[in-house]
Order: sequence, then C-alpha cells, then structure tokens
Amino acid sequence: MDHKLVTVDGTPVSLTRTEYGLLCELMSAHGELRSRQQLMDSIWAGTIVSDRTVDVHITRLRKKLGPYANNINNRPGFGYYFDDKINNAAG
Repeated sequence: MDHKLVTVDGTPVSLTRTEYGLLCELMSAHGELRSRQQLMDSIWAGTIVSDRTVDVHITRLRKKLGPYANNINNRPGFGYYFDDKINNAAG
C-alpha cells in the first residue's frame, strides 16, 4: 500500500484514485463488512453520492482485478468485504 501499486499475478493494474481507495479500505478491514455508508464516508468524504455510486465503482474494481474479483464480496442490504482466503488462482 505504501507504493500505491496494485498487481495481479505480477502485472501492474491501473486503478483510479477512487478504486484504489476502495480496495485499500476493504483490505484494511481484514474481512469485516463495510456498509455502503461507511465506504461513502471514507472514500467520498464531504461529497454527496448515492449507494449506486459505490456499486458502480466496486464493479469496475472487480473487472480490473480479473481472477481475484471474487475476493470482493457483498452481503445484499449490508455492504462489502474483502475475503483474502479465496484462492482464485488455483481454480
């Protein structure tokens, strides 16, 4: 995180500032659920955005993560979490 560099299987992935912020927020939560409101408050502090904005950015982030997209999970009606125990590379 210190270098603000994201790689997928050794290949650098270009993320927007918002996508990077979401990824860091979810990963730093260590598997704990983050509500859409919590994500909006931390990523878009001081800016009015809708729940849908979070969903759209999560979708874009998942696409960029490719085989690791499934590590970002959601519980409908509650929010999102990052599950680092999923081993997508093996499956």
